[in-house]
Amino acid sequence: MTKKQVFGHKNPDTDTVASAMAAAYLLNQAYGEEAQAMAQGEPNAETKFALDHFGLDALPIATAADTDEVVLVDHNEAGQSIDNFADVTVAGVYDHHKLDFKSNAPLWFTNKPLGSVSTILYYEFQNENVEIPTALAGMMASAIISDTLL
Repeated sequence: MTKKQVFGHKNPDTDTVASAMAAAYLLNQAYGEEAQAMAQGEPNAETKFALDHFGLDALPIATAADTDEVVLVDHNEAGQSIDNFADVTVAGVYDHHKLDFKSNAPLWFTNKPLGSVSTILYYEFQNENVEIPTALAGMMASAIISDTLL
């Protein structure tokens, strides 16, 4: 099984970080994948506050994948993605933005017109009957509030 890295967009906000964490956890728990959440930059002040509040570590930072397969969250545009986007296989996407994506291979693609990707992933957890750890649930709730109410 190939390790997958889960990346949000280049300017990581709370939904990008929370959804990368949630997608990696879901892939590990529901599908038996080896997935690691990554960030393309430092978290902003709001995201740092939420991470600290829920006792979570900031994600490892990388601007390129060091694996052959990636999952994208909170974006699907190559310009918002990792530097070596053209050299990796996109195995999945969880997004709520307009579609700007091409693939030559089948992939898992979930795109819904909802306020945040964390909302989409909440429903994925429910569909797969996977319990969300308390700290991750708090992070996802912060992301939902940030992307829909603030």
